[in-house]
Amino acid sequence: MSTFSNSTIFEVKQVSSTSSSQGVFATSPIPASTTILTDSNPLLALPINHTLPSTSISHPEEKLKLYAQSFVNSEPGERQKWLELCAPELPKDLVQMVNKVSEEALSFTLVSPKPTLTSTARAVVVAMANCFEDGLLYVSGLSRFNHSCNPNAIYLPTSQNGKHVKALRDITPGEEITVSYLGLKVYAGRSERRRILLESKFFQCSCRRCLDSKVSLRPDFTRTIPCPFCHPRSSSHALPEEVAWEEVDVSYIQLADEGESAGVCKRCNTTLAPSHPCIVTEDKVTKKILSFLSSPESSTSSPDDMDVDEDTEMEDEMYALSLSTLGPRHWATVQVQMLTLDRACHEINRKLLVGGTIEEVELAEAIDVCERLFDWFGGLGKFGGDRALAKQCVTIARALVSFEDDKSKAYGRQWIEKVEEWITNFESEGLQIAIASIKGDGGQEGGGKKKRR
Repeated sequence: MSTFSNSTIFEVKQVSSTSSSQGVFATSPIPASTTILTDSNPLLALPINHTLPSTSISHPEEKLKLYAQSFVNSEPGERQKWLELCAPELPKDLVQMVNKVSEEALSFTLVSPKPTLTSTARAVVVAMANCFEDGLLYVSGLSRFNHSCNPNAIYLPTSQNGKHVKALRDITPGEEITVSYLGLKVYAGRSERRRILLESKFFQCSCRRCLDSKVSLRPDFTRTIPCPFCHPRSSSHALPEEVAWEEVDVSYIQLADEGESAGVCKRCNTTLAPSHPCIVTEDKVTKKILSFLSSPESSTSSPDDMDVDEDTEMEDEMYALSLSTLGPRHWATVQVQMLTLDRACHEINRKLLVGGTIEEVELAEAIDVCERLFDWFGGLGKFGGDRALAKQCVTIARALVSFEDDKSKAYGRQWIEKVEEWITNFESEGLQIAIASIKGDGGQEGGGKKKRR
């Protein structure tokens, strides 16, 4: 089955009478975890290499060349489908790059008939706006879902080139079905989310979560830092170490953008205006963190041990920077912690696979980071950590039950309980089998008894 459409429960129509853009709307009640649409037949499947040299963080020139070459060498019928998707207006510098790669693709192709330069350039823009991070482009309804920073549905992989959309919560008739284009950056602050979407997808987000903070003037929970009045910084804007590590009782304050009410510290009742030096520091640090997260150094899949060591060192530097200036509860610190946890779980999984020695210290560190992250995600309510931390929790549980003593097995099952509902409703059958094994006697799920230190 290449495409499945539960078309009796949704329709594609104009978002509003004042907008020409289209969206997907529920036509009947859609219960949470319902599969709305599935497609395993993308129009375009590129072997995207995330280490390509980049003239733009979101759109490296080499990637645009692949888009242009793929379009030019496509069948005429496929080209037509490609051109039917949305093509937003681009900044001038990107227009020049798009025209350049389109001309190059046309000059080197031998296909006949050739597409025009105009259609080739439009196709590149379509791919820039609609391609997933893994290089897949779909012409089905998968490309029709609009973005929200507080979505009611989610894209999930189903196969090597397949994805489906599932309802995150109950959706009522007439409600627009939305997804997030941001991945884990959906947990970033409002100004950062909007900046990322403008640079990568070329639109200014006006979802309810973004507008609510403007309309209700509420500061963003994800931009929480230790109060600078209760916890003064050093001359280098660094927090006292005991505050950064929450070794003392820390009073927090939420930062605000221009036009929002300033955050108020509950302890000292002091407000923090958008012009405060802490906000200037935050802007500099978050830009540096986002640049790092978009770089090859943040990948956990490097095969070279030396590269891994260098990447880990850079990761540690970014974490130290964010923790010492913004504290442990700011979204930027959390994003780097997620990367740290991913890298630790990657190594634990490798050892589970080959029967290597799992150090109790490395597992304890992974558990500590995961617990801190769950605490942070818990403050987001329905934006909880189950969806962000499901696979990491399974890795921790597998490592624990592989020790084969009753106490470790019981602790492993506790970690499964944190994410079991999410995995049952949204994750792959393989992951569901894994948690079923862990919930059983667990002893053989990780590949037999593992060495332990």
